Amino acid sequence: AMAQIDQSSSLIGGEVAYEYDDKRPYRNKPHPTANAFFRHFDKLLSIPDSNENGKKLSQSDENQRIRKSSQMTASDRIVSQLGWRNRYAQLEYYPVTVNNITFTVRQLQPNDNDNFDGPDFGKNANNCGTGATIWPASLVLVKYLEKMGKSKLENKTVLDLGSGTAITSMAAALLGAKLVLCTDGNSAVVNLAISNVQHFCNKKHSKDEVLKVREYLWGDGDDKILEENSFNPYDIILVSDCVLPKLFPMDTLVDSIKTMSGPHSVTYLSYEDRYYPEYNAKERFMELANEKGLEVRIVRKEEMDETYQCSDIEIWEVSWK
Repeated sequence: AMAQIDQSSSLIGGEVAYEYDDKRPYRNKPHPTANAFFRHFDKLLSIPDSNENGKKLSQSDENQRIRKSSQMTASDRIVSQLGWRNRYAQLEYYPVTVNNITFTVRQLQPNDNDNFDGPDFGKNANNCGTGATIWPASLVLVKYLEKMGKSKLENKTVLDLGSGTAITSMAAALLGAKLVLCTDGNSAVVNLAISNVQHFCNKKHSKDEVLKVREYLWGDGDDKILEENSFNPYDIILVSDCVLPKLFPMDTLVDSIKTMSGPHSVTYLSYEDRYYPEYNAKERFMELANEKGLEVRIVRKEEMDETYQCSDIEIWEVSWK
């Protein structure tokens, strides 16, 4: 059966649905210097910008880039990392490839509004904050899940906390999860996620899955989230770039991970290292996890995707002691 949106995944607060038009050109054209850099990036991986007829190559050729990456030198790898971090950062419709399937994810920059072509463009920022942007840590997590393979997610129940655009939720669906509950605490972000998921399912990218989107503020309404999984612990919990103490309460995140998991559950969390003068966010998360009876393993770089990794982003595996 094709993946479906549960009927209760309607837009929140009666807001107007985000119009999904991935054929529309992106608003900010790449700087010439950026174009030159990405041409060098493609040349480095021996992949042309277009075929012999001049037609631009499809985004699925990203898989070839990844295969080529294993042949790169250390300096070439740094160039590659700069490439994937920045190549599509300004695109409204971000192309993502998982399991040889390419889908687009709509994102908004923090200062964007939703009327890109109208007279009010730029006057009113959206209400999504940072949650509507595809950040590098989410791509690192997606590619780590892909490298682990379907065996890790197939027929598993997945809870995505602070899902933002739903990029990690959709990746989990493609990798065989039988239930993916995509959640975020910001209603505007949830509406964007619903739009992305509906488009994803309309394209028939997912089979034998039920992909749901819910508004969930960590620690508020836990029973409703557990009810979606018949009050059983979720097999896998995903958290991408949510260890941000200035934006999100870290203690309630850890509480939610413990509440929604069980002795055999695993949480995969991507963390981008940022400086906070008050305290070390990484150490604080470890302390809170330990207090809740959770242990954290930092995934070795050798276990991660060869291209989609960098020194300032880590993957943590969180489980019960």
